[in-house]
Amino acid sequence: MCGWYESGVNESNHVPLADCYQDCGVEIKRLVEFAKKLGVQHRLAIETASCLQNPNVSNLVYRAPGNNTKYRTDEDWKISGLKERLDRPTPALAHLLWKTASDQPNDDWLEARYCNNQRQELRKEPSQVVCLLRDCEWVPQTDGRFVRPAEASRELLPDGFPFDSGWSWLKAIRFGEETEKKVEVVKKKKAAAKELGFEDDESLEDAKWFASLSREQRQQFRLEQQQRQVEFPERESRSSERRSQVVGEQAVDAPERITETRERSVSVNRDAVKEDAKSYLRHQYTNDAGQMLCQACQAEMPFTLADGSYFFEAVEFIGDPSLPKHHKQNYLALCPNHSAMFRHANGHDAEELREMFKAMEDEELEVVLAQQDCTIRFTEMHRSDLLSVINVMES
Repeated sequence: MCGWYESGVNESNHVPLADCYQDCGVEIKRLVEFAKKLGVQHRLAIETASCLQNPNVSNLVYRAPGNNTKYRTDEDWKISGLKERLDRPTPALAHLLWKTASDQPNDDWLEARYCNNQRQELRKEPSQVVCLLRDCEWVPQTDGRFVRPAEASRELLPDGFPFDSGWSWLKAIRFGEETEKKVEVVKKKKAAAKELGFEDDESLEDAKWFASLSREQRQQFRLEQQQRQVEFPERESRSSERRSQVVGEQAVDAPERITETRERSVSVNRDAVKEDAKSYLRHQYTNDAGQMLCQACQAEMPFTLADGSYFFEAVEFIGDPSLPKHHKQNYLALCPNHSAMFRHANGHDAEELREMFKAMEDEELEVVLAQQDCTIRFTEMHRSDLLSVINVMES
């Protein structure tokens, strides 16, 4: 009973034996037997109670058919002071409750029973004791937690907690139900993964993630993986000394590095507009998480600069002569890979891009880059701004 009193809950009619009895010189076993004969409480009592205090009183009593008579059945079970102690569980209290439940001679205490008269069928609900033990966090686990019975694991019970899966009281408080459900879910995932040809459920989750990517992202990911898997060429010289001699001779006869000044045409306003465009695009294509995305692959830009800003390339979308002036709205925010594809392997000329853009019904433009289908995505604001520019230039 020590675990009952160490919680600090005060009871006017119960106090523990004084500590001085431990040093009184009488053998503990004899002292305990003497105390029992004097009526000292030596075990936790499960007492009868009225169903009116049961958490399910509405279903038990208030909805019971018939009139209340002297022949009614009103049986419930409680442990006085239990609720207050379960608010501050201890290992000793948990052990006491476990032993008390396991030592009961029958299962009557698991149910509350009520009917208004003998003609009516008994209405049954879990007893007050069961409701408290079922819903409170009092079961200790070896990882230091106290959990609800449904969350508990048999394998994590401390020593001294005997367990029999056939005990009715464990079923009544739903011991291990949620843990078993989680285990069952894991088993089903593993079985499903195996049936689909995956080694484990983690591989299946990876496949689901890959399938959730856009078509362009999947193609890009596959291309990158294929490029990594390609065998790097090995070239070995049959005669390294002879090759070194030949290369050395070629180096001596190599042409001199000569520079000369040549005139070239430079767009005067382009650089200034491009800087404005970069600021504009950073605002348009940075999400709430602070990530800047490529309009072509819709993935985060691959790296940041020393100042923490994302590196990206502002690429002119519709070039001369379709739009004879420079406009910051006429630029795309692209990662280095898609920038190169758009500039050097674009399947559309400027006039075609302009007409395709004007015909867009949403914010996605389907194009062909490097012989691959690709979707360039615009924000609603960017699309509207560029349409305004085109309309003005065509008017």
